[in-house]
Order: sequence, then C-alpha cells, then structure tokens
Amino acid sequence: MSTSTRPSQNAPKYSLGKDWSLSATLAGFVGVVVSYAGPLLVVLEAARAAGLNSEQTASWVWAISVVSGITCVLCSWWFRQPVMVAWSIPGAALLITSLGNFSFSDAIGAYIVTAVLGLILGVTGWFGKILDAIPKPITAAVLAGVLLPFSIQVAPSVVENPAPAGALVIGYLLGKRFIPRYAVFVAMGLGVLVAWLTGAINAVSPDFGLTVPEFTMPTFSWAAIAGISIPLLIVTAAGQNAPGLAMMKTADFPPNDRALLGASGIASILFAPFGSHALNLAAVTAGIATSPEAHPETSTPLRRRHCVRCLLHPVRRLRLNDRHSVLRDPARTHFRTGGRRTARGASGLHVRLHAPG
Repeated sequence: MSTSTRPSQNAPKYSLGKDWSLSATLAGFVGVVVSYAGPLLVVLEAARAAGLNSEQTASWVWAISVVSGITCVLCSWWFRQPVMVAWSIPGAALLITSLGNFSFSDAIGAYIVTAVLGLILGVTGWFGKILDAIPKPITAAVLAGVLLPFSIQVAPSVVENPAPAGALVIGYLLGKRFIPRYAVFVAMGLGVLVAWLTGAINAVSPDFGLTVPEFTMPTFSWAAIAGISIPLLIVTAAGQNAPGLAMMKTADFPPNDRALLGASGIASILFAPFGSHALNLAAVTAGIATSPEAHPETSTPLRRRHCVRCLLHPVRRLRLNDRHSVLRDPARTHFRTGGRRTARGASGLHVRLHAPG
C-alpha cells in the first residue's frame, strides 16, 4: 500500500496564504468540534473509572491533544495530503474497564509496548500488506460500520431533542441544497442557535489556563502488557488505522502506510509517559477533511486544498490549511460527464486506448 511519497522538487509549490479558503477552515473547525464533542468524554470517563487525579487527567488530555496536532501538521505538510491523526477512541473505551486494574506507571509501560508493536507493524509494511490482502468490499463494510452508528443516532436524537436535533438535520439539508461546501457548518450553527434559544445550553464558567504536563516514569509488567497492550493494539489497528487508511484511499489519496503508521508509533512512544494511550489515523474526521466540500479540485495538475485540524491544547487550537498536489499520469485527463468535471475513471480508459501494441 505504500504508494505515496513526498512530492518531487518539480511539483508545483504551494503556500498557506494562497491556498487558504473559508470552506477548508470551517471543515477544520468542524473536525475539532467532532473530536472533542464525544471522543474526549470517553477519555475522561476512563480517567474517572481508574481513579486518576486531576493532574494526571489534565496531562492525559494535554498529551493526546498536542501529539495529535503535531503529528497531523507534520504528516500533512510532508505528504501534501489531508492526514487526520487522533487518539484511539476504542482504545479509550477499552481502558474504562481495564485501566483501574493496574498501577498508572504499569499502564504507561503498556502504552509504550503498544506503540512499539504498532511501530513495527507499520514500518515493516506488515499492516499494509494485511490490509491489501483484505477484499475491498470488506474494507468498505468496515468503514461503513464505523460511520453507520453516527447516522443511526440521528433518529433517536430527533425524538429526544426535537428542536436542536431537528435543526441540525434541516440545516444540513438546506446547506447541502444551496451551499454544499458549508453544509456541515450551517447545520452546526443552526443547531447551536436553536439549542441556545430553547434553553438547552447550560451556562458555564470556564477556567482558562495552560496545562502543565505530568511525566510518569513507566514500569513494565506482563499482566499490564497482556491486559492493556495487546487489546489496545488490536482495537486501535482494526478500529481506527484500518478505516483511516481506507478512508484516504476512498478519497483518492493513496497513503504511505509505513510512514504514517511509523510516525504515529514514534509520537505515541514519546508522549506515552505524559498519559497518551495510543495515536492513530482518524476515520470520521478524515471523512470531513477529504470531502469535496472541504475544497474543490482546481486546475490541472489536480490540486486539492484541505484543512488539517490540529489539536495543540485543550484550550488552544490551531487550524492549518494544506494543499495536496498530485502529478497525474499523462494518460489521465479530465472529461465532462453530465456537466460535471471529473477525473475518476478516466485513467483506466485512456491507458487501455493508448497502451503499446
């Protein structure tokens, strides 16, 4: 699967200033909101169930936020692709029941073992080979399984909270009809507005400040490795990295699985002593960043400008706009179908027509 490399020096240069767009920035903002609206609650619940103190919990949140943002920026900048990196959601859910059974230092050691094993699977290409061996319909089914629960929850949410949830649905449908590039943001804005007008939003008094990370010296035990490392590796690889790579391929961004998984593995090792349990490629937020609405393709050679959501701090958030430039095969050209300009499917057709002999 390792087909993507850094663009050559002859590739068109790009700059953040010229490539910035409102739709890409809004897509990045929505990605941040999605990351913190639900997945972070799983981490907080795991910390509560394990009896961690406030300093350890704050350090955990700091670590997964900072390492996700840094890795996301560097990988997206280097490969010129919308690489979405986040913490392991199923891994955090797993820790709700298992973290409290071990000392926190043993858990940190187990995190490091998980990261090392993931690094080996990534850089050797074993994970990519396993994923390539899986039939594409099965990969697509796994990806659908990741996204389907979010779609199914729409109906009960409308029943339980008809005003704000209904506003979200209506806002999305209207946005998709009239301004598709901003449909998600319109839905979120209308939902927040209706929730505020109906009193569904409770006033809070946030205490802003910089988090002080807390270093924990790791210790290693076979029990923690068996109870945390192995299950955490399995759920992260199957539930996050595999759908994340599949999402990039589906969006026509062939990923370099060795480099991306290797980078996430190294980052996980470095930030594990501060509480980061596992880092992986995201699937749900990747769908937001790689969607055509994030930024449309422009002139040939194809250029895609996508946003990268960077989580540098639970309070401080940075968004970075990136452009992905791909030098297509000369045989791959644009053609018009039904009034829409597309390049998909053209490559195979022209290669067959112009193949030697």
